Amino acid sequence: MYDRTALITAAQAAGIENSHQLAQAAGVSVPTAWRVWTGRTAPRFPIAARIAAAVNISVADVYGIAAA
Repeated sequence: MYDRTALITAAQAAGIENSHQLAQAAGVSVPTAWRVWTGRTAPRFPIAARIAAAVNISVADVYGIAAA
């Protein structure tokens, strides 16, 4: 289940303070970044991978999947 807490925490650690900055860092559209940032929708895998790379976390962390 998508929980934006890990994303927001990692983004802020990377100096990203809002959805516009996330969009620029991840190379996604502003509306897409806003939906992910606010928790309106969970990102699909290709978007999650770009966002994860931009904030230095794993895609599993974006989706809140615990390591086995």
